[in-house]
Amino acid sequence: MSKWYRTGVVNLTKDSDIIEGIGTYWASAANKPSEGDMFVLDTRVYEVMEVIDDSTIRIDKPYNLATKSNVLYGIMRSVSATTNTRLAAQVSDTLEKLGNRVTVSTTAPSAGQGKDGDIWIVAAP
Repeated sequence: MSKWYRTGVVNLTKDSDIIEGIGTYWASAANKPSEGDMFVLDTRVYEVMEVIDDSTIRIDKPYNLATKSNVLYGIMRSVSATTNTRLAAQVSDTLEKLGNRVTVSTTAPSAGQGKDGDIWIVAAP
C-alpha cells in the first residue's frame, strides 16, 4: 500500500530540476521521501532523483511550466519500497556516512580500543 507525503508547499522554477520546499522536512521526517518516489504536480509526474536536504529535492527532468510559489504537491512512495527496505536503506546510509567510526565485532571493546565517537556493534558469535 502506498502512502502520500504532502508536508509543506513547494516553489517551482521554470526549466529547473531542483524543487525548493517550505516546511517540507524531506531529509529529516520519519516518513521522509526517497529516491525513486513519484513527485506529482497537478497531472505531471516526476521521479525523485535525490533528496538534498529538508527543503530541496532534485527531480528527473526540468519543470518546464511558469515559475510558481507556494504550490501543493504530493510524493507517492515507490511501490517496491516497503517499510523494511526503506529502514534498511536508512541504516545503510547512516553506516556509510559514519565510515571507519563503526566497528563490528563478536566481543565488546576493551580499554584503550578505538577513540571518542567510535561506535561498536557487538554481534553474537
